Amino acid sequence: PQHNNHNLKPRASRRSSVVAADAMPADSQQPSNPSPFSFKVCLLAAGAAAATATTIAYRRGANRVFKASYVTSWLTLGPAVILWVSPDPEEFERKLRAARAAAGSEELPSTEAS
Repeated sequence: PQHNNHNLKPRASRRSSVVAADAMPADSQQPSNPSPFSFKVCLLAAGAAAATATTIAYRRGANRVFKASYVTSWLTLGPAVILWVSPDPEEFERKLRAARAAAGSEELPSTEAS
């Protein structure tokens, strides 16, 4: 069978989108570095959705869906809670440096085991 391809629109090439991105002013291009807060929120939302799916699957007796959502909720909700309650390492280091500077010592204690 022959296909009638003359009605298809030509797709834009990847090259043209790269050129268009390069033509943008440098100040409008920002690196896409998500903040740790957004990662925590996304992980928490995914974990909450998986926990909800686990509850629904359990009530309906869908064993395979329950097992998959149960594992997913443990793998997302657990780390999300740990990340949420743990202190920010950069903030902790900043406070430690300030305390050391106030005490008269600039050097941070070594984290390597002796």
